[in-house]
Amino acid sequence: MSPQPLGPAVGPYERWEAERKGQALLRQLLTPPEYRTLHERGFLEVTSPTVAGRVYRIPRRRGLVAQIEEGRVATRLCVVPDRWLPDADIVLLHKLLIEADEAHYLRVANVVPPRDGRDPASAAGSASGAAGKSGMVRA
Repeated sequence: MSPQPLGPAVGPYERWEAERKGQALLRQLLTPPEYRTLHERGFLEVTSPTVAGRVYRIPRRRGLVAQIEEGRVATRLCVVPDRWLPDADIVLLHKLLIEADEAHYLRVANVVPPRDGRDPASAAGSASGAAGKSGMVRA
């Protein structure tokens, strides 16, 4: 069952305006190298604040976050807001949650096993293999 939408429906102009504002906020909150990597490579890498050798690869567009351990994809994670957000805001959602409270991020995330160790950040994945958790974050 899908969650009930919160607030009024968002139309095309509102989405465009939200995407524009989201991109401005993203540029403001990321360092120049982070922003450049996000746009050139299509993902942002966030180093784990608690586990040496762990990196989270957050895709620029909606998709699964790759949890990388010692250079290999260990698992893929799915955390989605409970309402529509611009892609830039979703990137920030992942980054800020990981940096502020990685343990909470991992508790709410749906875990999707890696596919043959390939990096899922470059391709849209499906959370159909995830079980047990909602993966929903109040926006």
